Amino acid sequence: MKQMMVAALRHTGGFALLDILQPCVSFNPLNTYEWYRERVRVIDQEHDPTDREEAMRLALRWGDEVPIGLIYRCERPSFESQVPVLERGTLLAQLRRSAGHAG
Repeated sequence: MKQMMVAALRHTGGFALLDILQPCVSFNPLNTYEWYRERVRVIDQEHDPTDREEAMRLALRWGDEVPIGLIYRCERPSFESQVPVLERGTLLAQLRRSAGHAG
């Protein structure tokens, strides 16, 4: 889980979503630890996370099988890298620097 969190934080090409499964045995008597143990499957190493259609099929398996791991990844430039003025930092930081303030 730690590796997935780090990867999501480092992802700069758009949106990153982590779905963290945590049973609530106090208020959900159906989805218990045993229920998850029986269904959770680590995604096969041969899965191509750049294949959007296969990623959707994999994500929709949730139920009798619960796939975990990297389901989909799309690498593309960040918004900031496509807008030259934002490559120098946030507009507020640029304003502060030009006004002689730190930060």
